[in-house]
Amino acid sequence: MSEVGSEKLDSEEIFEEVVSLLHCYSMKLYSKRKVKKIKEVLEEKEVNREDES
Repeated sequence: MSEVGSEKLDSEEIFEEVVSLLHCYSMKLYSKRKVKKIKEVLEEKEVNREDES
């Protein structure tokens, strides 16, 4: 392999790592928003039950 080919592979590998990290971070944020929304819905249902009683 030539030096140029090796550099290209290294830069591609770094790019793939960055994309992977961004993906993981965005999925973590999405998951937190989903959990927050579920908690809000459950709390709302609980409040509605208490109001009916």
